Amino acid sequence: MQLFHGHGDHTAIATQFINSIRIKNWSIGMLIRFSSIKTESITMFGNVALQLIGMLGASGNIPGAIGAEDIPAAVKRLRQQLQVHAAANAGLSETASDQDDDEHDDEPRIALATRAGPLIDILERAGAAKVPVMWERTESAL
Repeated sequence: MQLFHGHGDHTAIATQFINSIRIKNWSIGMLIRFSSIKTESITMFGNVALQLIGMLGASGNIPGAIGAEDIPAAVKRLRQQLQVHAAANAGLSETASDQDDDEHDDEPRIALATRAGPLIDILERAGAAKVPVMWERTESAL
C-alpha cells in the first residue's frame, strides 16, 4: 500500500496519520463521563465513548456537550448508525473484531448497541427535561 502519493504536502499527511494513531492510543486507556443536571452520570471507556460521540454527529472534542434542542436528532442519528454498525459486523464472530485486544480474546464481545443503551437513556431523559448532556475525560469511574 502506498501511503504517500500525488503532489500534496507529504508532511501534513504524515502528521495527520501520526496524530490519528496517537488519538486512538490515547482514547483506549481513558474514561469519559457523560452527565446532565437532570440525570445520573455514566462513565465509558474512551474508545467506545468517542465512537458513540461521533455517531451522534458531534465533533468528538473532549470535553464536549450536546444542546437540549439537538438531542432528538442526535439520538435518531445514533440509533441509525448503530443499526448500520450492527449490520456491518453481523458476519464477524464474537471475538474476531477485537483482534487488537489480544489479552481478552476469550471474552465475548459486547455489542456497541448494548454499550450505547445507558447513553441513549440519559440523552432521551435529558432531552425530555430540555437540558444539555456534557461529556468530559475522567480519571476514575467514581
